[in-house]
Amino acid sequence: MRAAAERPARPFLGRPWPAAIAAVLLALGFLGVAHATIDTLVGKAHRRNMTPLPGLRLVTRLGGVSMIVLVGLTAVAPWLSGSSFVAALVRGLP
Repeated sequence: MRAAAERPARPFLGRPWPAAIAAVLLALGFLGVAHATIDTLVGKAHRRNMTPLPGLRLVTRLGGVSMIVLVGLTAVAPWLSGSSFVAALVRGLP
């Protein structure tokens, strides 16, 4: 028998309710995104107030930096899988 740290994570094994709830929430999220996309592409155009919103520039920059960091993390993920950094994250940082 393998040690607990070596076993793969199977959070829904033997528990159908959390898996069903996760599937339903995922489906509802997909429907929400599809609805918003259809409204954006086909929906009626609204008048827009062109005054800049306070704090919008900061939020835009934060989103851009977050996207760059996530794309970079995705690019280096194969090399991080066996590193001491990931092992420290799994153990928990003090």
